Amino acid sequence: MPPCNGSKTNLSARFYAIRTSRQLITGGRLQTKLIVDGFPSSFTDQDLKNLLAPFGFVISVSIARDPQGESLRMGEVEMALPEEAKTAKEKLHLSYVQGKMLLVFWVTTETGK
Repeated sequence: MPPCNGSKTNLSARFYAIRTSRQLITGGRLQTKLIVDGFPSSFTDQDLKNLLAPFGFVISVSIARDPQGESLRMGEVEMALPEEAKTAKEKLHLSYVQGKMLLVFWVTTETGK
């Protein structure tokens, strides 16, 4: 067992290194936002929220719509925790809802512009 003196500092440094590594992998922040594509055009924001709710707390949903208000069959979902978003992505990507195949991606933001 390592000595106790300084162990809190070493533990904090270890967690910082893990967090920093995860942030680099996800473009600078822990990812909680997903794009869900391919769901039925009849889906409402509430339907999309209900689809993701089994994986964790859904902070927000927004379905993309054309100028006439018709669904573009894709939307953005923000989960409370990165682990919840990761699980939702893994479970829903390439799954089927009402005969429609879902594609689930991380939201990417362009930087440096």
